Amino acid sequence: MTVVQMTPAQEIRLGLLKTVGNDAGAFTEANKFVGDDVLKFELFRECYNVTYNENTPVSKTITAIAEAKQRYDLITAQ
Repeated sequence: MTVVQMTPAQEIRLGLLKTVGNDAGAFTEANKFVGDDVLKFELFRECYNVTYNENTPVSKTITAIAEAKQRYDLITAQ
């Protein structure tokens, strides 16, 4: 059996998919924001996991993205 290593980008995408509960719409929105940026991924995942006011994965994702953008801007501001 051959073991194939995932690329960092594949690891991020798999993590996004797991975070949003395998919801394709939520994954698509999250992937637009995160891309291949590890910091954005970590911020998104943290925000998604503490977003309780939304009922669907897509709405939860949109709320988490907004919060993650604010945190990202705060961290990367010079």
